[in-house]
Amino acid sequence: MLRPIKSCLSLRALLVVMIAAPILPTLALTPAILMQLGRSWHQLSSPTELVLLGAGVRLLGGGLALAAAGRLIRSMRALSRAAQELSRDGAPAAPCSGIVEIDTVIQALAVAARSLGERAEKYEKAEAGRRDSEARLRAFAESGSVDGLYKTLK
Repeated sequence: MLRPIKSCLSLRALLVVMIAAPILPTLALTPAILMQLGRSWHQLSSPTELVLLGAGVRLLGGGLALAAAGRLIRSMRALSRAAQELSRDGAPAAPCSGIVEIDTVIQALAVAARSLGERAEKYEKAEAGRRDSEARLRAFAESGSVDGLYKTLK
């Protein structure tokens, strides 16, 4: 049965971080920039400090967005590996991508792998029974007697 992984981020939260991280620093600095520009030019302490602060915060936001994108890429690679494992008749490893939705898909692939394995076993058993039954019928047909049928049923 599928179970949610509690220690993971949702894909939606990760995408929000990727989008908002580079934008929010600019929005947060806008009031400070407007306050500095509202002062007279001779009262401006250091516009260079403000520019450097803004650039630093933007770089921090960009770094956070890149980290979130890297996590998404690693998670998609984990999903791809799970699908490849299923295509090779194997069971995917335990989900460890860190994103709830992707881990849920990996769990579903693991359940599908087990189900396919069980079906393959049932098919092999049925096929072995069919071959056995066919062999008994062939032996009966070759013997041509009821005694031959009785012997093949033993």
